[in-house]
Amino acid sequence: MHETKSKALTENKNHPLVTALVMSTAVASALGFARFAYALVLPAMKTTLHWSYFDAGTLNIANAIGYMAGALFSAKAAMAIGTKRLYLISLVIIAATTLAPSLSPNIVLLLVERAISGIFGAVVMVTGGALIAHSNFRHPHRVSTTALGIYFGGAGLGIAISGGLLPALISHEGYSRWYLAWLVLGVLCVAALIANYFAVSELSNPTLPKTVYELVPLKHFRPTFYAYAIFGAGYISFMTFVVAYLKQQGTSQIFITAFYVILGVSAWISAFLWDRPLEALKKGYGLAATLASVAIGTLIPIYSQSRAFEILSAFFFGFALMAATTAVTRIAQRNAPPSNVTKLLGRATFFIGAGQSIGPFVTGILADSSQGLRLGMQGASILCLIAIVIALFQKDNSHSTMARPNANSIGSYR
Repeated sequence: MHETKSKALTENKNHPLVTALVMSTAVASALGFARFAYALVLPAMKTTLHWSYFDAGTLNIANAIGYMAGALFSAKAAMAIGTKRLYLISLVIIAATTLAPSLSPNIVLLLVERAISGIFGAVVMVTGGALIAHSNFRHPHRVSTTALGIYFGGAGLGIAISGGLLPALISHEGYSRWYLAWLVLGVLCVAALIANYFAVSELSNPTLPKTVYELVPLKHFRPTFYAYAIFGAGYISFMTFVVAYLKQQGTSQIFITAFYVILGVSAWISAFLWDRPLEALKKGYGLAATLASVAIGTLIPIYSQSRAFEILSAFFFGFALMAATTAVTRIAQRNAPPSNVTKLLGRATFFIGAGQSIGPFVTGILADSSQGLRLGMQGASILCLIAIVIALFQKDNSHSTMARPNANSIGSYR
């Protein structure tokens, strides 16, 4: 048994940070390309397909509901067929569902594709996090934490790449050829699949808990869960409509490209900059700090049309986009034994998925009102501000200890 464990810990010949960097392209696919890039293609799809903002928001709701479902079954599926196999299968399906919109504009098919993409996006987050944590047992705590930060920071990498490519493509080809954007994103997902196939080939399958949705004591963590849900509603609404809002203000394609790239780069580098603050800030203060950064990012475009301030908006929003998930993980690790951390993170994922399902629905209705997109964007900001207040009510257990991340303490992420 000892020999088997030793072999599992030493079989990865690459440096853990290199492995994490390559595997971060999976998160770039699952979140950056398949989820967040939708906002970049939305104006062209809305105009060409004659959608309302409610229609546009509904597609993101389908993606969020799928994400909730994926968070619930991923651990059981991993136990049944193996974590690595499920991880790679999920990347295949994400590539397929990202390519699919280029084949048909039928809104029913698009809803199904977005839902499936959400399901397997959640599975990638769960299984990829477990694989990285399991492969880093023998490394120092900070190496393991940085590896996880790099992996989940792949969302920012995906945002930056799609922001650098899609606005220029749509501007050059015209709104009517919006489907080319999904074709490009699908090809990028296929490239990420190939890279990940080789990256995980030397990793062993971790032992995951039987379910990420088992009954756990919720009372102590309710402020975190509720804040995370409301944050989910606010941030996904901002991501859904910000490009359309900037275009409505007469923003150029070049500036929108810069906005998205800065947002993505900011989200990626945050993995290296939030670790110490979140370790120092106890109770719910760390989560509140990340939510405050996001709220500032959502407020700036509403009250200032200065291009310089809008760039600051991209930075503040991106800087805490994935750090909020790290803050939730810190709270769980401080206040629960390792055996319960996965279950708590599974619950947190369910809550943020619920928020992501409701947010675009509400803000889409507001955006379709007589006051237009500005009111919808204000709604997103108000949700983020409410989340900050709720997070401040989170307390630490009097006898809490920081549990080191391991294969059984990595659950579902955004």
